[in-house]
Amino acid sequence: MTKLGVPLSLYTVMVGHMIVVLPFTIAALIPRFEGFEKSIEEALADLGENAWWTFWRIIFPMVFPGVVASLLLAFTVSFDEFIMAFFLSGTDPTLPTYIQMT
Repeated sequence: MTKLGVPLSLYTVMVGHMIVVLPFTIAALIPRFEGFEKSIEEALADLGENAWWTFWRIIFPMVFPGVVASLLLAFTVSFDEFIMAFFLSGTDPTLPTYIQMT
């Protein structure tokens, strides 16, 4: 079944869940990025480090707890969305619909 020309599949479930969990993940990540000191990044640039290694050696380890928190929050919120998975999946089974139906 299609509505508005979009076939119902696991892709529509994925897009629906991304739309629902995006505000939660942003709310978990913004405080981590706001607390980041820009002077550390500038100091590494002054010492000749390129942007890629600055990200992987300094920025990513500092924001990693926020990334893990946003992933766990997104998983929990997404796993609880049975109704959305039920209506957007079409005939494809998803884990929440499988658990609810058994």
